[in-house]
Amino acid sequence: MYRKLLTLLFCVFFAFSSNSQNCGISVVPNISVSCEGISSVTVSVGSSNIAELNNATYYISSPTSTNPILITDFFVNDNDVTVIIPSILTNEIGEYVFSVSTVNSEAGNCFIPDVYFSILEQAELTLDYIISNPQCPSADGFFSGSLDGPSGIYNIYFDGEFALETSLGINEINFEIPFSIPTPSSHTIAISNFSNLQAGDQIGIFFNSNDGFVCSGLTTLTDSDVNSPTFAIAAWGDDPSTNSIQDGFQEGDEFIFLVKKTDGTVYDIDLSYAPAGTMTATNTSDFDENGISVITSFNVSNPFVESFDINLSPGTYLLEIFNSSGCLVFEDSGVEVLEPNEVSISADSFNSSCEFSQDGTLDFDIIGGSEEYLVSLYGPNGFAVVNTESQIFENLLPGDYFLIVTDLGCSVTYDPQTFQVSSDEFIESTLLSQNYDCVSQSFSNVFEVSGQNVSYPISVDVVDFFTNQLISSFSSTENIITINGCDSCSICIS
Repeated sequence: MYRKLLTLLFCVFFAFSSNSQNCGISVVPNISVSCEGISSVTVSVGSSNIAELNNATYYISSPTSTNPILITDFFVNDNDVTVIIPSILTNEIGEYVFSVSTVNSEAGNCFIPDVYFSILEQAELTLDYIISNPQCPSADGFFSGSLDGPSGIYNIYFDGEFALETSLGINEINFEIPFSIPTPSSHTIAISNFSNLQAGDQIGIFFNSNDGFVCSGLTTLTDSDVNSPTFAIAAWGDDPSTNSIQDGFQEGDEFIFLVKKTDGTVYDIDLSYAPAGTMTATNTSDFDENGISVITSFNVSNPFVESFDINLSPGTYLLEIFNSSGCLVFEDSGVEVLEPNEVSISADSFNSSCEFSQDGTLDFDIIGGSEEYLVSLYGPNGFAVVNTESQIFENLLPGDYFLIVTDLGCSVTYDPQTFQVSSDEFIESTLLSQNYDCVSQSFSNVFEVSGQNVSYPISVDVVDFFTNQLISSFSSTENIITINGCDSCSICIS
């Protein structure tokens, strides 16, 4: 269990004495850190003659302690003793010393060297991200993030749903087995139904150790491999005769497959194992000494990248990041994608100088959406400007205008909106009375002039309705105007 957990521990061991009278004792610490950050340390003390460990005593010194502390919690296996160090004694950052004393070492017949190991402070994973909110209705936002911290493979979740897998430092992982093989044990993995593999590709099988990923199985594919229906890789086990805690796989260590292409890029693998009970295979993703597994689907998928992008619909999300051991290493409950800004249209209207003057202006301000617009404007007397990027329209007559906006980036056309251009001066006349004098055979017409911003004097023309000929002209400073002199009951108009 603990071997699977990503930790930042570093162990240094002093070499055994070259003295042949070293009691025949091997001392190997095994150090892990749980998801909660609690260090778990056990020490395997081995001997070819288990009787040599009868009445042995075990001590540990912490970074701040001056006197060694006796450890009494241990159990005896066939050829070794497993010493369990209480977690309260390994909760400091720094260097520890583990000592073994036997009857022979106390008598001076042989020497057992102390073993030194260090527990370092764990580095935290950090995430920098940028959220691009959506611009268009019913569109998604865009989340872009990049990691910094311990190397490894990480799974990203939003609101408890798996989103994607990303990595940190994977391209710098060493595709070399850091020990001499063969070790006493191995696990054979047969691979069939593979794809996207080429001659020269390296397939590495890694476990998650105290110092990150360690390669314990490796092959470089040949033409024969890629042209065969099946090939096999050995995942090598730990050699208990050495004092390294990172020789190879131990029981329960999980296989992590990576493929390095000839250009140095490391790729993730999608795979599945044969069901349990097939042949004599153990059909497991964990190391089993002298076991066999069969992979029935092995596909090279995506290259590992240290930044990632994902589409998110508007809302507030809980972001969680787990390492390859399933430990929660980052959490942010305030990831918010905002709703898109609705398209808003306003206008500054500049009136025409007179009722029939063509010098008005509409200056539109359109915001929201993708900010890529085409506009069409329709108005009096057949006025039409269609599909223009301009938002300023000049030389307009007074009247109602209809604006239609198309958001090109969102492929949305909005309903027409009405805007008005007025005139600064507007005049209308109303006939108040009309009398006919039969003696003089003439009309007397009384009009009232009204309007907006009317400036006096005003000019009045009397025109024959039928011939459109000017009958008379005059000016008036009053808003009540009397027109006389239309003879023979002719119809006239002002």
